[in-house]
Amino acid sequence: MMKKIRRRVAGVIVVSMLMGSNVATLAAYSNQNSKINKYKETVHEKRKDLETNNRSLREDVFEKNNQLHKQDGEMETYKASVEDYRKKVKNLKKEIEKIERTDPPSKPKEVSRGEVKKSNVQRYEVTAYTSGAESTGKSPGDPGYGITASGERVQEGVTIACPKHIPFGTKMKIENVGYRVCKDTGSDIVGYRLDVYMNSLSAAQSFGRQSLMVEVVE
Repeated sequence: MMKKIRRRVAGVIVVSMLMGSNVATLAAYSNQNSKINKYKETVHEKRKDLETNNRSLREDVFEKNNQLHKQDGEMETYKASVEDYRKKVKNLKKEIEKIERTDPPSKPKEVSRGEVKKSNVQRYEVTAYTSGAESTGKSPGDPGYGITASGERVQEGVTIACPKHIPFGTKMKIENVGYRVCKDTGSDIVGYRLDVYMNSLSAAQSFGRQSLMVEVVE
C-alpha cells in the first residue's frame, strides 16, 4: 500500500514539475510573441511613413520635371529670340556696309552768276522771310534794315532771295506764288533754294517750307 502511495506522489510531483516547466515555457512564448507583435507594429508604422514619404517624393519629382520641361521650353523660346536678333543685327550690318560703300549724293552744281538760262524749269525748295531779326538779325533803325543785297529796299510781291549764281533782276515764276524778281541773297540760299519776302511774320511762318516748280522767265 505504501508503495502505491509513493508512486502516486512521485507521479504527481513529476506532473507538477512538467506543468511548471510548460507554464514557464508558455509565459516565455507569450512574452516573445508580444515583442514580435510590437516589432511588427513598429515595422508597419515605419512602412506607412516610408510610403507617405515616397508618395511625397514622387510628387516632388513630378513637379520638378514639369518645371524643367517648362524652363526648357522658355529656354528654346529665348534661344529663338536671340537667334532672330542676331539675324536682324547681321542684316543691319550689311545694310550699313552697303550704305557706306555707296557714294554720297552730289550737291547741286553751283554756277557763276549770269549762267542761268531762261525758260529753265526746275524744282526748288521755297521758304519765306521778313526784314525782322528772326530772318535777318536786324531790327528797325539798324543800318541796312529792309535793304537787300542788291541795294534795293525789300518789296512784298516782288522781292525774292536767290542763290548767288542767279543774277539780280532775274524774273522767276514760282508755282502757287506767282512772278517774283531776284533782288536779294543769303548764306543759306544755295543750290535750288528760294526765299520769298513777306511783310508779315505770321504769313512767312504759315508759308513754311515748300517744294515748288520754278521757271526762269527773264
